[in-house]
Amino acid sequence: MFRIGNCGKLRTSLVALVAMTLGVAVFAPAARAGNVVIFDPTGGAGANPGFRFQANSFEWKSGNALGIQGGNLSAADIGRDVPLLYQAILGAINTSAGPNASTAGNSGLISSDVAGSSLNQVVITARFTETLTGLAGGVATFSPNVGVGPNEVRIYAQLAGNALSANQNVSSGVGFPTQPSPPGSTLILSGHVLATGFVSNFQEITSSDPRFGGTPEALNQHGSLDGGVSGAYTGIKTITGAGNTRLTVAVDSFNTNYFVTGSFPLFTLNFNTISDGLPFRAVEPELVMFTGKVPDLGAVNGASANNTDGTHKDFLFQSQANNDFTTVPEPSSVCMAATAIGILSTVALRRRKASSASAA
Repeated sequence: MFRIGNCGKLRTSLVALVAMTLGVAVFAPAARAGNVVIFDPTGGAGANPGFRFQANSFEWKSGNALGIQGGNLSAADIGRDVPLLYQAILGAINTSAGPNASTAGNSGLISSDVAGSSLNQVVITARFTETLTGLAGGVATFSPNVGVGPNEVRIYAQLAGNALSANQNVSSGVGFPTQPSPPGSTLILSGHVLATGFVSNFQEITSSDPRFGGTPEALNQHGSLDGGVSGAYTGIKTITGAGNTRLTVAVDSFNTNYFVTGSFPLFTLNFNTISDGLPFRAVEPELVMFTGKVPDLGAVNGASANNTDGTHKDFLFQSQANNDFTTVPEPSSVCMAATAIGILSTVALRRRKASSASAA
């Protein structure tokens, strides 16, 4: 994925061989789970130039996820692909040292315990495809199908308070920015979902499903929580349930004004727990997703319009996620390690020769 400068594979192999021959321990720099990244939500352009966080994880506010034609699934649909859209606002930056950050209310405005504050929001959008692999006892399980359709995860920084601000707690449901490059927003990271380690499931409470004689609930139960205004999807019902997803995002590119690296050229985002649920209680359900997609939910979200015709409407659900980071050291550190091993090997060889000469 990257070159090791002048420190080529042959040199590395020879150093390793010499080290093993002389009994010198070889310690190769490895990827480290739960690492710290230096994050500047202003991109270095804020009123406070030192506004940077030693972030070990991001907490994303409750957001919206949409399974396109992912409602009304049955055992007959095993093997069916369901494109997924996800969007959320950054809710908190967890730090190992230095200033702490949190968000204020619905806006995602980042504030810190040092002088000055950012007027930026940070938002995440994702779209990838899942395949239904099982459905029994009301539990649906999914696997990733990373080769089908768009597979992209994007993080934006944008000014808070303008017309394009992402606000998922207003009844208009249209505040979230659209891809690929909304005006006033800066793309600060892009990546893709990996198949490795992917886990996804959703357990429906069948007593809420009219297909089985259950009584669905109101989709929008957010009400006036957190300053929101009830109104989106008035009259729409939903099945209820909860699920979990775990996935890893390989980062393809990032803006070093925001992710201030200096010590690592590559990293991954580890979403260890993504909690999904219905009905909507923590956030307002969106009327328009970031791609411009208008959800087609039918009369009952998660079931079809008449519940028996076998058609597949879209499936909208609340989703809350957090991620930590795994960083990969710079190639230069690999070269430095190899050089150090070479020096140690030379010293060890000279000592061995001197020892042999004195013994003779």
